[in-house]
Amino acid sequence: MKKLAVAMVFVMSTGVLFAGGEHCKVKKATMKNVELTGKLVCSDGSSAEDCARVFRVANSKNTQFKVCDKSKADLNALGDNGNSTLRVSGKLVNCGEGEELMIEKVSKT
Repeated sequence: MKKLAVAMVFVMSTGVLFAGGEHCKVKKATMKNVELTGKLVCSDGSSAEDCARVFRVANSKNTQFKVCDKSKADLNALGDNGNSTLRVSGKLVNCGEGEELMIEKVSKT
């Protein structure tokens, strides 16, 4: 009976871990370290704090990357919606829809 209870707890706890549904499965083999300068803006042009963000690379007309949900840097603390030029370091990760930028460090330049 104890074995059954332990097995049930194990099954339920692993179910909770995997229930979140990952937006992008990050594999170390598909990561590329980057340091970029540019602006962090909402992809839809709004100024909401919970918008989907993109990083527009400076000195490039059309280069921008979606910001990965798993970014470690506190992006809401910047709160200027693309008014400041930023220096970011992180990783480009390969997702099903293309590359996303997982930001680890960010600073204003």
